Order: sequence, then C-alpha cells, then structure tokens
Amino acid sequence: MAIQIAIIGAGVMGETLLSAFLSAGNSTDDVVITEKREERAEELRAKYGVRVLDNADAAAAADILLLVVKTQDMPAVLADVDGAVKPGATVMSLAAGIRIDAIDGAVADGCAATSMSFLWCRS
Repeated sequence: MAIQIAIIGAGVMGETLLSAFLSAGNSTDDVVITEKREERAEELRAKYGVRVLDNADAAAAADILLLVVKTQDMPAVLADVDGAVKPGATVMSLAAGIRIDAIDGAVADGCAATSMSFLWCRS
C-alpha cells in the first residue's frame, strides 16, 4: 500500500510540494490537500486531480502530514488536527518559528519535525 501524503496549506509552497510529489511518480490517490480558500482548492483540484479534504480528515488519512501554512495560521491548523493525527504518522512543519513542542499536542503517537531538521518521536 502506498504512503498517504497530506499537504495542509496549498499556497505557492504547498503547490510546489504537490507538483514535486506527483512529478516523482506518486499517484493523485496518494496525495491530498487542504486549502482554506475554496477557489484555490478548486483550482488545484482541476489542475492536478487531487482530493481536497478538511484539515482533520487530511490529518487522519496521512502517513506524512506536511503543515505548509503561514506562522500566524498555525494555531488554528493545530487546533483543527488536534487528536486527528494517526499514530505513527510523521508531521512536518514548514512554518517559520514553529517549535516542535507547539506541534506536540496534535501529534498523538507520531513523530514531529520542523523544516529546520529537528526530529522528535514518541515511543
């Protein structure tokens, strides 16, 4: 079974990651996105053929969860995914200045990482 990737935040950086995953041979069945702006979500759904979910559903489905939102939007995103992240999932934030301990509450029994390459896992 393929690894499920979820990208929360499909702005420029999120779309770049989406495009790279698909260009690398991942199926659109293996990648989901979330986007707070409905028109942007529809644009990416039409362009790439990916599924668009809400944050909690994307977190629940993901083996790898990428948080690609602006720093000021991270508290709301973390509240959305709190308790939804499946055990064993890897959660990575690409937001500037977000510490691992800020992500910890939403991670369940998974792993959290920042874009600065710090890694923390629960056993």
